[in-house]
Amino acid sequence: LDSTFQCTLDMIKTNLQDFPDVRRNFFEMIRAINAKCFPALLGLQPAQFKLVMDSICWSIQHLDRTIAEIGLNTMLGMLTNFESTQAAAQFYKGYYMHILKEILKVLSDTFHKPGFRLHTAILQKLFIVIQSGAIPVPLWNPQNANFSNNVHFVQQSVVNLIGNSFKNITRRQAEEFVVGCFKLTNNLKDFKRHVRDFLIQLKEFSVDKDELYLEEKQKAQDDQKARDQAGRAAVPGLIKQS
Repeated sequence: LDSTFQCTLDMIKTNLQDFPDVRRNFFEMIRAINAKCFPALLGLQPAQFKLVMDSICWSIQHLDRTIAEIGLNTMLGMLTNFESTQAAAQFYKGYYMHILKEILKVLSDTFHKPGFRLHTAILQKLFIVIQSGAIPVPLWNPQNANFSNNVHFVQQSVVNLIGNSFKNITRRQAEEFVVGCFKLTNNLKDFKRHVRDFLIQLKEFSVDKDELYLEEKQKAQDDQKARDQAGRAAVPGLIKQS
């Protein structure tokens, strides 16, 4: 990994455009390792593993939809893989807040609207993790602040991050949004709708919001295609039998 990761990162870390094929294959490689060789990732030294996580976070910042989607799927897969491991608490302690901030960053960026489906899926999973008590140690520094539990800390952190990103949103609006998210973690469809409704309130998203509905549009197209095929199949001789 040292010989592969470092030299490749040196080629692609200065911007988001150079060597598109190299960076796409690089991020595909990380996704494949996570999907097929996850135990190997668990055996990495902390510095090596950090390089992997930094690479995933770098990939989701790309404006190239293919690369961003590769990164988001890898991140979602990483979170899923860690759920059933004894290393989960250590992983969350080290990376939970960093991942949360990165996801909120792209979720609130209008250039990344096509990734909304995966943004919300990752955000929902992060909130479920914190609600489940899977992180037994405080995510905050007890010397700097005091929170009743990790849920309280994460909620307040998200409220602050939203407030810093969108000056036209009041603290009360941000708090209502966060509380709503935590109430809807057991239903991804409702969770997505809640997040989308909040984003549409923002002037940055209110003008061109079509891409926030890409998943629904695709499903409608697939359903229509299925109905058309079923209709043709009901007419004898209309579809040539193979």
